Amino acid sequence: MIGLDVRADVRGTERWLTGLRKKAVPKAASMAINRVADTVRSRGVKAISGITSLKQKRVREAVVIAVKARRSNLTAVIRAKRSGINLIEFVAGAKRVPGAFRRQAGVSAKAWGQRKVYKGTFIGKGPKSGKLIVAARTSKARGPLKGIAGPSVPRVFISEEVRREMLNTARQRWPIEFERALRVALRSVS
Repeated sequence: MIGLDVRADVRGTERWLTGLRKKAVPKAASMAINRVADTVRSRGVKAISGITSLKQKRVREAVVIAVKARRSNLTAVIRAKRSGINLIEFVAGAKRVPGAFRRQAGVSAKAWGQRKVYKGTFIGKGPKSGKLIVAARTSKARGPLKGIAGPSVPRVFISEEVRREMLNTARQRWPIEFERALRVALRSVS
């Protein structure tokens, strides 16, 4: 989990202000935290997309702001969900490798920034969704298909590289956003 403690900034500002103006601080802090969370999420999405070669749209669907800050709870939570994303959804897409026997040749897909051939796989329609997927057979029968997933977004989300990027962004953006939000909140109180 990535944490950024802003309590000192909020308390220091509250001491500096008096009366009704003090009430503007929690409002400004919650606004600023939510804006910072949006920026941190965007930077995280870009970082994850760059590492995994997954389309940013798919990463954005998987990385969400689960809890937004409120005046009573100055905390925002960003979570990653949806771990099994099929290889067909990656940036360069999956392509059938030409060969004598289609199943033996496999599918070529670009995950983790490198194109690789996944032997024994093929592109077909998913049994439940009907969408195209990269799949492999689990037995000799036509029976159940196993979808082949690429890198897990939650696993990359907690990686040191992505965490560092998100934390640095939060540290840079917090003072800027808090100052802006405080100016807006003080104008509405005055």
